[in-house]
Amino acid sequence: MNIGIVLPRAFSSGGSGLQRYATDLTKNLLEYDKKNFYYIFVENHVDLAQLYSYFGRDSRYKIIKVDGGVFWLQFGLFFRLKSLPRMSAMIFYNTLPLFFKGKNAVLIVCDFYFKYFKSLKLKLLDFLIKDSLEKARKVVSISESTKNDALRFYNVNKEKILVIYPGFVNLCKERKSRALKINKPFILFVGSMKERKNVLNMIKAYAIFKKQKNASHKFIVAGKYDKESDYFKEIDSFIKSQNLSNDIFLLNQVTDEELAYLYKNADSLFFATKFEGFGFPVLEAMSCGVPVIATNAYSLKEISKGCAILVNPDSIAEMAEALSEVSFNKSLRPELIKKGYANALKYSWKKAVKKFIELIEQLNNNPGY
Repeated sequence: MNIGIVLPRAFSSGGSGLQRYATDLTKNLLEYDKKNFYYIFVENHVDLAQLYSYFGRDSRYKIIKVDGGVFWLQFGLFFRLKSLPRMSAMIFYNTLPLFFKGKNAVLIVCDFYFKYFKSLKLKLLDFLIKDSLEKARKVVSISESTKNDALRFYNVNKEKILVIYPGFVNLCKERKSRALKINKPFILFVGSMKERKNVLNMIKAYAIFKKQKNASHKFIVAGKYDKESDYFKEIDSFIKSQNLSNDIFLLNQVTDEELAYLYKNADSLFFATKFEGFGFPVLEAMSCGVPVIATNAYSLKEISKGCAILVNPDSIAEMAEALSEVSFNKSLRPELIKKGYANALKYSWKKAVKKFIELIEQLNNNPGY
């Protein structure tokens, strides 16, 4: 079979969870699927050498650059597909091109975060997602939480949507670590500095924890941020007002090697975000033997229930107490680490790829499927 994959913003600076998911899924499809040929479609500006290096040179796939600028997906792809063999399946992320009829489309949906934040006016995206969910032959959700949102917000046909949990990269085993000059012990957050990531509330909880317990722990926030954004300025102002500049470190766009070091040396992962479609840092931390504090809702509850401390992301006091428990409760820490290891083993790219291939074969062999 010929399988097409439309890769969103591959390896762009400060790549999102979606970009990482898309490149890792593609890499593992190429690694485990020895029968099919893949056409990988990317924007024209993408560095092919970097992609070939990541995926590995192989005769079973071809990377195709698509022209069209910001309209590469809507128009450029249409003309590119005309010159290529028929695809048994086309894999898209979140939206399909308006021209695409969806007969052989597999649409992967990661989250609908904008539905939970009224300040985000994304009417065009909302329209494109609704249109795409209706047209796609099959919809793959990365979590039950996202699947439920698709059913709730867009009334998707239950027969066409299924959950395939992604795998993740065990950074502590698969990446060499690059040391950072950070004193231990430290609490770690991994993710971009956006309001839905709840970074300010986590910092406020840390401030209470540090003051009440006289804790020596530092707090490391590792992820992309924009110094000119109002949210960053609010966070920076709070840190300075509490005299925490020597205790809280904001690391912008860390590498995998630096992230591996942080996971290997972190005392705990503090990941009480307000919304996630999945939550890769939770599994990355658990696989490294790091106890986790996570949110008691959405996908984080789904993937970490019973093996992490779950908190209300709006309760600063509850989060501060959780930091105290995970840091100083000597009987709780080994229990969380043990359960976390076991939980992380449930998720692998090999399992995910197997389910994707089964889905595509069923799609190809059953026109009425």
